[in-house]
Amino acid sequence: MTKLQELYETREKLQSLGIEPNDDLKRQLAALEEEIVKSEIVPKMKETVEPVLKQVKRELVFIIEYHPEEGVHVQLSRKRSVVDESPQKIGKVKTCTYAKETNTHKSELEPRGQRIKEDIFLQDKKLDWSLLTNGVTLVNQCYDIILKQLGWDIKVGEIKDVKIHIGKESFDARFHFQNYDNRVNDIMQIRYSPGLPIATKLQHIFHDLYQKLERERLNKEKGLKTEKIEIDRYIHIYATTTPYVFRFVVV
Repeated sequence: MTKLQELYETREKLQSLGIEPNDDLKRQLAALEEEIVKSEIVPKMKETVEPVLKQVKRELVFIIEYHPEEGVHVQLSRKRSVVDESPQKIGKVKTCTYAKETNTHKSELEPRGQRIKEDIFLQDKKLDWSLLTNGVTLVNQCYDIILKQLGWDIKVGEIKDVKIHIGKESFDARFHFQNYDNRVNDIMQIRYSPGLPIATKLQHIFHDLYQKLERERLNKEKGLKTEKIEIDRYIHIYATTTPYVFRFVVV
């Protein structure tokens, strides 16, 4: 049994006994999970992927998303985050860019400490089951810098109530900001549950796609053959100058 399996069995045992871990224990368990993934899973991923990429003759940045119920999604990123973790440096320094979307193009801007006075385009998110039911992970390592310059007061370990604007409608969600090892592995997520109005709204907007994905999941559970679903719909995600308000634009 691996350490990760032991950790998950421990969590399940606590739940089966009706024991709800306090916030401190939750943080310890999450930090342990993160450390195990970094020390055991990531090296194995590198060993598997590196031989495949040896044929590529330029630098690439990939975004890898993993959802236990959906598997792995890999995207080639057009954005770059440069992180300086040199041991000779005192502390850790982040250098990053973020994308500003206009009607005709996206230009790259570099934050330099000034207050940002307009909504900022964060990223595209391709439609999937997670987005339609549970939320989205923000993948840029420098979003904490960008959000602070928008006037957001965010701290590592916090979970904040946020709003998501879609058109003229506003929906409730939660914003999770974690950095378990106090380095640069920021995990920022916009989370909601399947029954909340934001999820219902997205499922209504993408009704046909939602039904296809739901049927696919049911067929997988029954062990039936499933056909690949072609998805070409996206959500543009913006952070706004109003603290704790995101904007989703359907594409």
